[in-house]
Amino acid sequence: MIEPIPWEAPAVIALKRKGDIHYCPEIAGLTLNSALEYAANPDLLETTKVCILVNWYGEERAIEGRRIWQLSVNPDRPSLPIK
Repeated sequence: MIEPIPWEAPAVIALKRKGDIHYCPEIAGLTLNSALEYAANPDLLETTKVCILVNWYGEERAIEGRRIWQLSVNPDRPSLPIK
């Protein structure tokens, strides 16, 4: 059975800039849903790679590349609260 996507799970945005070897945590205290809003932004510099570190049902997972885009356009993704 496939687990539902934990949209409200704790998440951290990590970035890898040109020349970096590892991702460095940049923004903490997010949910997976709000992290996707940041990570799927097409205005991010081309020299920066984005990774979302998320607690996916008790296991830390790294989401990057095409998977970020797939989750950000998922029709089951809940809307973010309006500020």
